[in-house]
Amino acid sequence: MTSLFAATRIRAVDFYRRVPKDLTEASVAGGITSLLAVVILLVLIVTQTLNYLAIQRQTDIIVDTSEDAILNINFNVTLPHVSCEWASVDLVDVIGHKRINITDRTVHKYNLDGSYHAPAAKEDMHVHYGDSPTDHYGNTRHAVELTGDTFPKFVADYKVVIVNFHAPWCPHCQRLSPIYEHASEIVHSWKPPGFTGDTSLRMATVDCTTPLNGRLCRKHQIQAFPSVRVFREGTDIHKDATNDDHRELMEKHPFLVLPMLHESYEGPRTAAAMSDFAKQVWKETTGWGLQRALPAPGGGTDGDGDGKHDSKVATKGCMIEGTLAASRVPGKLIIAPHSSGHSFNPELINITHTIHHFSFGPKLPERMGRYLREGMGGAYARPSGVHQGGGYWRARPGRRGMDAGVVFASEVQHITHEHYIKVVPTMYQALGGFPLDTYGYTVNSYKYEAATNMRAGEVHWEAPMVKFSYDLMPMKVVVREHRKPVIEWLTGLSAIVGGVYTCMQIVTSLIGHVNDMYKKMSLGKLG
Repeated sequence: MTSLFAATRIRAVDFYRRVPKDLTEASVAGGITSLLAVVILLVLIVTQTLNYLAIQRQTDIIVDTSEDAILNINFNVTLPHVSCEWASVDLVDVIGHKRINITDRTVHKYNLDGSYHAPAAKEDMHVHYGDSPTDHYGNTRHAVELTGDTFPKFVADYKVVIVNFHAPWCPHCQRLSPIYEHASEIVHSWKPPGFTGDTSLRMATVDCTTPLNGRLCRKHQIQAFPSVRVFREGTDIHKDATNDDHRELMEKHPFLVLPMLHESYEGPRTAAAMSDFAKQVWKETTGWGLQRALPAPGGGTDGDGDGKHDSKVATKGCMIEGTLAASRVPGKLIIAPHSSGHSFNPELINITHTIHHFSFGPKLPERMGRYLREGMGGAYARPSGVHQGGGYWRARPGRRGMDAGVVFASEVQHITHEHYIKVVPTMYQALGGFPLDTYGYTVNSYKYEAATNMRAGEVHWEAPMVKFSYDLMPMKVVVREHRKPVIEWLTGLSAIVGGVYTCMQIVTSLIGHVNDMYKKMSLGKLG
């Protein structure tokens, strides 16, 4: 009796009383509505579950209280018109630190033919000059003075021509001039033992400051004075360049403008060394006394037999990549042409460049890269092919390296490019992982005419350069990954089930009511 009484009391509070099946009526409309309700329920339940499993990100902004003293700058930049031997990497900051002669082993330079050039370092090596009598050779001419009109035929008529591209105002050219004339006298009067006739070996000069000769110097990509070029059998372009047609060549070197692989003299500036070098080049080219051979890209000719190349075959283009450790204060990373043994003509310097990568902070291991999401590092940290920062994207499907990046072009002379960067310290807390301290940034890029100054009543242009000016924000962005709590998923699930059931019940009742009205109207009983 007690259990029966308890069961009766419990049934009295039943909120979900069941209607006997015999008192219900099934209908086609109800069946269709039920099937539709099941489909809607499944779709909404799957959507709710996926939303629960998806990683959510919460962003907060706090005051940056970190005490890091060092800021790593990671970069990969290509300058297709500046030779690696001139490209210099400098770092300066607002507290007075200046690193003008960077020799870090973490920064490297590569010629655009793919050969390795050297760690980042300015060409500040001591240039050894000879002591040819200035009074004598400063007033006599033994080298042939060429112009834009006479140059093509002259170099085509001789087996080997050594050409000194110079400018009268250049102090290094003035110092080299008597030495070069002395070497020319030796070379033009030289004949190897047993050789008869003309050696077809000449040394010549070109003044790049005249308008006609200026076009010739631009054609041969003369960037600094003096530049001593080696022309074998009418050209200073290496055979690897002339054997390919233009289309194949541009596929191999997409940023270069022909001509490209030049041979330049880089040995001691003495009459003996330069004349010995010219003789050795002639022997290699004609095959006199040794096997006929031409230096390969990255190689050269050893004129004095000391085991070191006195010339080098290389492209006039450079890719610079690596990491620099800078003080964690505002500063500038500068890439500019420089040499202690040459003078530059700013009109011939084209600082067009491509940014393949630029970021701040430590380089993260590859296994941790999945924690970083698109856009976390900055505009050039993870290039995606879309950019609105003043350059244009050059990307080719299936290609990597220097074929993809943001190109900043100099369409006219004397153009300097400057990228203003606001660095934002960022902490990324991945779900189930360790906090990653990195840096994001925003960037605005501009180009303008290089600065000028007056000397002796004349306007002198500074050499164009690329500047990356950066400043650190005092705030820190904290991004945390998280998932929704289980209770939120259960609450949403209950709402979905109850809501769909109620809505479908209302729809079923409405359909049934409309159907009953239609039947009554058909029988004339509506009213």
